[in-house]
Amino acid sequence: MRLITAEAGAPRDGERLSGDAILVRRDGKRSLLALIDALGHGPEAHAVASRACDILRTASLDHGLPPLLDAVAQGLAGGRGAAGMLCLLDGEHLHGCGVGNVQLRTTAGVPVVWSEGVLGGRIRKLRFFEGALRSRGRLVLWSDGLATRVASDALTDATPAVAVERLMRDYRYHHDDASVLVADWEPSLP
Repeated sequence: MRLITAEAGAPRDGERLSGDAILVRRDGKRSLLALIDALGHGPEAHAVASRACDILRTASLDHGLPPLLDAVAQGLAGGRGAAGMLCLLDGEHLHGCGVGNVQLRTTAGVPVVWSEGVLGGRIRKLRFFEGALRSRGRLVLWSDGLATRVASDALTDATPAVAVERLMRDYRYHHDDASVLVADWEPSLP
């Protein structure tokens, strides 16, 4: 599968560091897309989001999402915690899990569900979603620093780079850290 990504993030106005972080990791036929939104703002939130991405950067992708989420939850335990959306693209199959107030829209027709709670804190029950990626499509992940309701043309009618720029320009809340990741996929050629 061919994957084309674009991302952007910004700290809330008046801050230098963001508590949001994005990770795009490719490992053979698997790709991990992660958006982490640490609770709060500033340097402490930045350290939490960075720690979560460091854990995901080195963890094995061979056993699916549950061990990845467990590793992040354990790595953030006892601290301020984070919301997060993880999507594992394994060949042409999507596995995902969102915890807390992060958003995901996809053209894949996969029903997305969220888990209530905080990574590193209490999670009522992890809820996973999955589906096949049979044709071209797009995933858009964003933090609560952007509006929950986003016009569908902002999600689909441009290249990933242009979509990211539009989303940050038109839907960003300047009183919060904000981040967005757009990923387009195309099936592998036979």
